[in-house]
Amino acid sequence: MHRHLPALLLCCAFAVPVCAAESIVFAVTAENHLPIAEIHGETLRSGLLKDIGDALAARLGRKPEYRVLPSKRLDAALTAGEVDVACNQTPEWRSAALIWTVPLFQDRGWLVVRSSRPPVRKMEELAGKRVGMVQGYVYVDPPPEVLARLERDDAPSMRANIEKFLRGYNDYALVNELSFRYYLKRSGSKLAIHPPLMLPVFEPACGISPRARVPAAAVQRAAADLVSQRSIATLLQRYR
Repeated sequence: MHRHLPALLLCCAFAVPVCAAESIVFAVTAENHLPIAEIHGETLRSGLLKDIGDALAARLGRKPEYRVLPSKRLDAALTAGEVDVACNQTPEWRSAALIWTVPLFQDRGWLVVRSSRPPVRKMEELAGKRVGMVQGYVYVDPPPEVLARLERDDAPSMRANIEKFLRGYNDYALVNELSFRYYLKRSGSKLAIHPPLMLPVFEPACGISPRARVPAAAVQRAAADLVSQRSIATLLQRYR
């Protein structure tokens, strides 16, 4: 008898679900760049999302797969079970009803201002000013009443937003601390800016599809273990 016949019969008996459960599919939104993700075409090559996905998959004994898709398709893909998990997300950013892991790390928004302009001490001072932002991002800060009074200059990605600011297209930009520090360090830019206006900390987690091929509780346990054992903190050091 073939040594793998019992496993083959099990797959046949349960059709696709048991066999397909050998993998876990992570969603990666296409507008991401390093340090979050390095994407070539439709392939995720490296970055924090790949590091986290690989680590979670290893804990779960699964093969990681990564599907690159537009941000506007993410909620539908998670709801339909086309993908299992999307990391570097928060419940405030997603409209889909997802199952959430513990927060993986902390990041925060910065308002950066070129030194050629007066410093900004509170968000209300942005009224009437053109501010670099990212298309499709859900901004909790600044609040809606401030957003309505500024001129929003959307870039297609966080990297493009930072590049426009460094090249002088905007005097003001809303950026993420992790991405801004990473890009500034690797670009070698000596741009003079005021100390950033720090916005509230946010805590990205992984949102799990209610139709995921992997039990949500298992993903939650794996994520909690990676955090408690400081594995995520170790991964972050590569990008700081």
